Amino acid sequence: MPSVNETVKQPVRSVARLELRPRIGVPSELRLAFVAPAAMAFAAFALGGFYAALAPEMLARSLHQGAPLIVGGIVALFFACGAATAVLTRALHGRKAMLVALALLWAGLGLLTLAEALPSMALLILATLLTGAAMALGYRGSLQIVNEIAPERQRAELVSSYLLVCYSANSLPVIGVGLLSLPLGPVNAHRVFAIVLVMLASLACAIGLRYAPR
Repeated sequence: MPSVNETVKQPVRSVARLELRPRIGVPSELRLAFVAPAAMAFAAFALGGFYAALAPEMLARSLHQGAPLIVGGIVALFFACGAATAVLTRALHGRKAMLVALALLWAGLGLLTLAEALPSMALLILATLLTGAAMALGYRGSLQIVNEIAPERQRAELVSSYLLVCYSANSLPVIGVGLLSLPLGPVNAHRVFAIVLVMLASLACAIGLRYAPR
């Protein structure tokens, strides 16, 4: 079995000395560097939340494809493509992974919006492949950068902050799209969602080119 080296130089040997209080925070000197991976991770996980929560409704309403087999197949395709991309691109470094994720995100969200407007099942499948790959690269690349910039003694709280951003992105954007759907309608709400994600990912890469480790 493969082993993982211990990263703690002075491990605590006594239960009484264990610190179990959760710690979440970003050191002030790392806040700008943290913005890039955090924004990219937010966009990546928001995509996952969209496919898990809103894609079934979009399929049934706009593409008239509400059969459980079709809906489940599209959602499964998204996550399967993400898993395959993560395995096949392990050699791609964090900064490059984020840049590729941005390009895939632009194309994928554009096709997703077009697929809903036309409507077109073929475009939806292509958009699902691209956005699934974008989610995987955005998450893996941003997590790698967070681990690289994290100080040894503050790694846990920095990664915890990163994960808090990720899991918030799974739910908050979906709720926001639902609220926007009331005054704007589902189609326009989805377009706003796509624009916000593209802006976030673009901001992440722009800041990452300046502050992320090389």
